[in-house]
Amino acid sequence: MRRKCQLHKRKRHLRRKFKRIPHRFLYRRVQKVIRNISNPTNTSHPINTNTFTPTVTVNPSISEPTPTPPQGEQGLLTEFTADQPFTTQNSTALTIPTAPQPPLILAQIRLSIDNVNDRVHLNGTVGWGAIQSEPAVEFSITRTRLINGQQDVIFSTRDDAEFVADNRVTTSFTFVDETPIALQGNQLIEYTLQISQISESTNTVVFGPVIFTGAEIEANNS
Repeated sequence: MRRKCQLHKRKRHLRRKFKRIPHRFLYRRVQKVIRNISNPTNTSHPINTNTFTPTVTVNPSISEPTPTPPQGEQGLLTEFTADQPFTTQNSTALTIPTAPQPPLILAQIRLSIDNVNDRVHLNGTVGWGAIQSEPAVEFSITRTRLINGQQDVIFSTRDDAEFVADNRVTTSFTFVDETPIALQGNQLIEYTLQISQISESTNTVVFGPVIFTGAEIEANNS
């Protein structure tokens, strides 16, 4: 009620103030002001009636595509073989020949290889020694491609023993043949583990164990 009285007084005041003004434009302007006072919602500026509230997602979850697993055998040990003529110490007493005599063959294995990108992982363990001497020996691995009889020494290493009353040692080594075959196609490859004495010691022998293993490794993912 109080607000209505105030509005009424203000309208009456404006009418009296501008009643004598002859200018029509000013008079209409005043009438518009009076109407706006009478109806406050009637404004030249529209009211924003948009009530939409946007939704903002923080740290959205992004689903990554699942990688497709490689097809076929890749980087795997797909064929394994072993030759273990002696698996314990003192299980044999093979005399080691002195170079330049032919080396003593200790073990042989064969693997079927069908891809030029395949590799062969080889492991050897030999127990050997001498009595009252300071021996030195050389181990070697040869590869024979049976398709044409080509034989190559692909690995060799040396080891020695200290001069003691009973100097027996066990030597282990690992080698990877990266080119088992030269041409594509299934081929049989033979690996031979052998030993030679390269010192002047006498009575150098293999006591055991003798273990020789090989595994085919498929090509890695490109």
